[in-house]
Amino acid sequence: MKFKVPYIKAYISQNFLWVICAFVAVILCLTLFFALSIKADFNITSELFNLTQNIHHYYQKSPDYRGLNTSYAIENKIIPAPMIRQNKIYSLSKSEVLIGKDLSGETLLPMDRFFSITYLRINKKECLKIFETDFHEDSSLIGITIQNDKAYEFSYGGVLALPLSKHKAEDYCRSQNTIMFTFE
Repeated sequence: MKFKVPYIKAYISQNFLWVICAFVAVILCLTLFFALSIKADFNITSELFNLTQNIHHYYQKSPDYRGLNTSYAIENKIIPAPMIRQNKIYSLSKSEVLIGKDLSGETLLPMDRFFSITYLRINKKECLKIFETDFHEDSSLIGITIQNDKAYEFSYGGVLALPLSKHKAEDYCRSQNTIMFTFE
């Protein structure tokens, strides 16, 4: 009897160790799954709305958006710090973001009353999500430009009119897109 008791203790402790390892592995898998699902549900339009609010707030006492570009927005802390890496702006979707006058983020000049926020390397799924969004009137959005193998300019009441249905967006969104949002 004395011989079997240590063997049973060793057997139980070995099984207990396996149970603990399996439990930790399940917890890690669940954590990874939820982290990835949160990233997949990222909504670029809410981030875009926050950026435009920051820019509007910063320039609320100015008659124009003079001097605004990506580096100016970083230097003057218009952009939230978590979005800034290596002196560039990155979306939570990992797309590089440019701020300025056009697709390349050129600096706005005196009397420029419109600015653009451009997202580089947007995949088709994110592109389609953008067009599912009904932008509010207070967002001051005046147009969206998509550039992939061609360039398409959408505006309210234009030839390519906003809002655009998801079905029609399928015709314009490709696997890789550059999307520029122009605001007043």
